Amino acid sequence: MTQTKQDEAAARRMPTRAIAAVLGIAGLAALLAWVAGVGGHASPPGRSPVGEIPAPPEGTAPVERREVEDLVDVPATVNSRLVANVAPRTMARILDVRVTLGQLVRRGDVVATLDDRDARARTDQARAAVAAARAQSSQADADLVRARTLFGKQATTRQDLDAAEARAAAARAGLARATDGLAEAQVALGDNVVRAPFDGVVGSRLADPGDMAAPGRPIVVLHDPASLRVEADVPERCSPGLAIGSEWPVRLRDAHGDTTVQARIEEIAPVADPRSRTVRAKAHVDPAPGLRPGAFAVVSIPCGRHDAMLVPPAAVRRTGQLENVLVATPAGARQRSVRTGKTYGDRVEVLSGLSAGETIVVAAPETREGGR
Repeated sequence: MTQTKQDEAAARRMPTRAIAAVLGIAGLAALLAWVAGVGGHASPPGRSPVGEIPAPPEGTAPVERREVEDLVDVPATVNSRLVANVAPRTMARILDVRVTLGQLVRRGDVVATLDDRDARARTDQARAAVAAARAQSSQADADLVRARTLFGKQATTRQDLDAAEARAAAARAGLARATDGLAEAQVALGDNVVRAPFDGVVGSRLADPGDMAAPGRPIVVLHDPASLRVEADVPERCSPGLAIGSEWPVRLRDAHGDTTVQARIEEIAPVADPRSRTVRAKAHVDPAPGLRPGAFAVVSIPCGRHDAMLVPPAAVRRTGQLENVLVATPAGARQRSVRTGKTYGDRVEVLSGLSAGETIVVAAPETREGGR
């Protein structure tokens, strides 16, 4: 009997607990609805009232819808227009390299000297050959003079005279050949002194004393720092926008921050690289502080057009990583969250949050309510 009474008491208590649970859930739902503004007082997402103070006309600007160019940032490299791989024309051992990395050199300055013993020996041989040829030529000329004299006295035949003239001509040709050989040997001797072909800066030093120099193997690489250009591989889809004479804005980055200079396009490759699907373009850039060959740069290249919503940069307020503007409405200025993009002249593009024709506050009122 005792167990039966306990079961009846538990059965009477269960409705009370269920009712309490239902009331608790209903109260929680009501609280959540009040917090979320279900009662009609919530603001649309991204919009919050900022007081009922009308925006001053002189502090507003319309949202402009304008067609702008799509700009693509392409990595580029600063190079010298004039670059020389200074190499000897003869094979010999290097005796001395007289320049260092970064050294300024003038045209004709000695860059390196080579072992010239073989060249001097060949020069001496050529000089001896010239002396021998000159002696033979003098002898042949003397024989020709005597043959002409004898022929005038009818003391020799015409055949003897023709032979003397042929020997004299051959001797003169031999002298000319020997003279040319001497000049060639002297040039080869001079090639053992490697000189700078123009005014520039030593960008690389690739050999040291004791190394074997060979034709086509550079000893140093020389750059002209006074003549620079920017080279970029432009995506093929953007290449139709390139034109000789047009300008690129070029951004450079150094220890002092980013610097923007202008470069004028001078060369455009007529064919695209089939592996990278790019077109090589080269643009002249004037020398500037921190601008040196090999420096990294970024060029902004037009690549198509699109419609953009543009506003003055002063209208965009930033709080941390959030961006918002004040939209002027008949009921007052209201805050609107936006997302901005690139800057075009004196306007910044708004990617989302605004529509064309809306009016925004450029100089926001000092006293605002809400959205603080």
